[in-house]
Amino acid sequence: MRKLTIISTVLLVWIAFAITREQLVPFNADDHRKTILLTGDEPEYLLAATSVALDFDMNLRNNLKEKDYTIFQRNKPCGYGHANLRYFLRVSPAMTNASPEAWLDKQLLVHRPATSVLIAPATWAGNKMRWTSYLIISTFICAAMFLILYTATKAGVSPPLACIVVALTGLCPPSFYYANQAYPELPAAMILACTFALLLVPSSASLTLASLLIALVPWFSDRAIPAAACAAIAVLLICKDKKTLISILSIFIIGAILLAAYYFRRFHVPFPVHHNPRYDSSLTLIPTGLPRALIDRGRGLIWMYPVIILLPVAFTKWWKSREHQTLCLLSVASFTLTLLVISAFPDWQGGTCPAGRYGVILQWLALPAFLMWMKLGLSSIQKIMLALPLLYGAGQSLILYSHPNWWYRTYNPLFAQPLIQRCYPLLPNFKEFNSTSILTACVWVAVFAIYAWLAYNPEGTIRRMEEKIKG
Repeated sequence: MRKLTIISTVLLVWIAFAITREQLVPFNADDHRKTILLTGDEPEYLLAATSVALDFDMNLRNNLKEKDYTIFQRNKPCGYGHANLRYFLRVSPAMTNASPEAWLDKQLLVHRPATSVLIAPATWAGNKMRWTSYLIISTFICAAMFLILYTATKAGVSPPLACIVVALTGLCPPSFYYANQAYPELPAAMILACTFALLLVPSSASLTLASLLIALVPWFSDRAIPAAACAAIAVLLICKDKKTLISILSIFIIGAILLAAYYFRRFHVPFPVHHNPRYDSSLTLIPTGLPRALIDRGRGLIWMYPVIILLPVAFTKWWKSREHQTLCLLSVASFTLTLLVISAFPDWQGGTCPAGRYGVILQWLALPAFLMWMKLGLSSIQKIMLALPLLYGAGQSLILYSHPNWWYRTYNPLFAQPLIQRCYPLLPNFKEFNSTSILTACVWVAVFAIYAWLAYNPEGTIRRMEEKIKG
């Protein structure tokens, strides 16, 4: 019965993604529809996927020359400049030792390669490559959701409650957006969520599988590496069996060697870092980047996935339960470090793409805490207070699924609805930092804090209020 509930839930989410995909890029899309809605770096991941499938490499020069990109769009990918020598020199100054002639015929994918490898089979779908690549991504997400649910229910979380929360998390933006996009952040986020879920039921098998998943993360996204490091520490601290510990250490060491060898062969450095003053991360950006990433009315995570305001409650309940406390601390660290990494990046919104490109990692890193809170037991009022913000987030998806053009607006697309537009000026706007935006944010933070305080112990709060009234 447990497996049937999980399979049914995952299948429903997969169908919801499929319906959305038909709105975004129909299976029988014409050439014009194939071209629109490609954003940011996405064409490069698709082009590299064709190179993997057709040439078994990631040298994009011949693919550009032979116009392989026409199977998913008409025009040359807008971001192909990421694969030229000038860009390489910013990524790896060590390459200044190589002559331009030596790199004239090389236009390599600078981005992390795992996403392109994942969607490479879509190349064989011909002019339906975009549709098929999105199918692969959404199927990957649903497979990860199955593993999360299977592990969480095995750990003692109520299957119906776990299914509802995990399904609504998948259907809330930004996860809803990126389940049908060729970007690396959501696959990396799902791998991390699976890892932390596996650590809720530690065994030799689950710890080994978790270590394999951790080793995959750097191949997808740099911004997920701090969370992967926290997960790796958790695996090493939780593991008590010496043989299993040796296997885990071997996986981590071999994974690091393979990653360094891959980059050294291509860029002459063990790990390439982009050197561009416009996009260099800085600790000085955190004070402004933090509120932008969380509460900005256009692209702040709270307005897409508002249940995040209950995360302090979930972590507090988890810690006080004294169950898996080490994992609790490292889960807090993974969420905090990822948030700081995103906030320190000047292009925190992820460029020209749907909102929450980097925030989607935070969305799924929050899930293990909610699963533990549910395992410890929720009152009826707490279940309602947990469900309301999730339903709000999923409600955005219901409005947006038939309006894919809204995904790329510079403001939260929910506010394209006339009745809600009046509320828009009441939300924090951090495009420009000023006293008004800070004051507005403080007011909303106070509102969220009150909601979280009530959710911590609603029955006790109600009882104390009744006693005060009677007194």
